[in-house]
Amino acid sequence: MVVSNILNTENSEEGDEFFAEVTGDVIGDKGVIIPKGTVAHGSIKQTSEAKRLGRDGYIDLSFDYLVTPDGREIPIEGKMSTKLHPIK
Repeated sequence: MVVSNILNTENSEEGDEFFAEVTGDVIGDKGVIIPKGTVAHGSIKQTSEAKRLGRDGYIDLSFDYLVTPDGREIPIEGKMSTKLHPIK
């Protein structure tokens, strides 16, 4: 996935929306389950800025629906956090 805007603890606030595009087909046992070009919609649930002594900040994200290239809107439930698995 590629996020369409920059998400960080300095410029992003809780409740901000974002979109991310799937850059390659997601394949399952029965073929393509999420086609390339699908757009995921999400929002920022929580942020924490970097702390003293070099401790990193984090962002918690929530995904709520996908829009496929043919226009179908599919509700989903998904979460991601940089707290447990830092993205560098």
